[in-house]
Amino acid sequence: MAGGGYIKLYRAVRGTAIADNPVYFAAWVHLLLMATHTDHDQVVGRQIVHLKPGQLVFGRDKFSASTGISVNQLRAALTIMKTLGMVTIKPNAKYSLISITNWSEYQHQPPADNQQIASSSPADSHKQEGSKNVKNGKNENIYPAPLTPDAVFYVPTNKYGTQGETYPIDQPTIDQWAMIYPAADIDGEIRKIIGWSDSNPTKRKTHGGMKRFINSWLSRAQDKGHTNPMADPLTQTNDRW
Repeated sequence: MAGGGYIKLYRAVRGTAIADNPVYFAAWVHLLLMATHTDHDQVVGRQIVHLKPGQLVFGRDKFSASTGISVNQLRAALTIMKTLGMVTIKPNAKYSLISITNWSEYQHQPPADNQQIASSSPADSHKQEGSKNVKNGKNENIYPAPLTPDAVFYVPTNKYGTQGETYPIDQPTIDQWAMIYPAADIDGEIRKIIGWSDSNPTKRKTHGGMKRFINSWLSRAQDKGHTNPMADPLTQTNDRW
């Protein structure tokens, strides 16, 4: 890959949720490396895209091929980064425009010495490094809970706003639900649950009660009778004959 220079990677990043998942952390570092550090125009197909510092033209397949990170893992990583406020993503027909949050503060700070580097770490200035919980006049840094390496989805719990807690869902669990609820689009319903939790923060479920909540949700989806043709062999007719 062409290009020189360097990016700043503060030690404080070790305290974030992304650092606890090696695949997601790798995806984050690659995004930092690929983001432009200057204003310039980039040709994409027949379009000219103007990029500002901290932005990059992104395609999942190309990114996956160049980094070795699977498309599914990449999709999950980007979902977490968006949830944590690390990036914003503007989709287009043939590509997405990804912007690194607070890039100028994170990468363009001119520290005078090593002491200033430590004191001006992303924990103080970068949104994705953690949020601040203001309580009784005190600011307390709240870092998201560690991620589970094999998880495909993360559902925010009632403690997400203060502790970054999520409920991880791995592929074996998804496969089990697919057997129990064959008429439900499991991936689609889980995305709806995440969307519902994002839109209703005061109604988010506890970590202990999340499994029951998800099963109840999937059970209702099953009862609606919106059969998934790929899951029901009776609907797989040879119409072409």
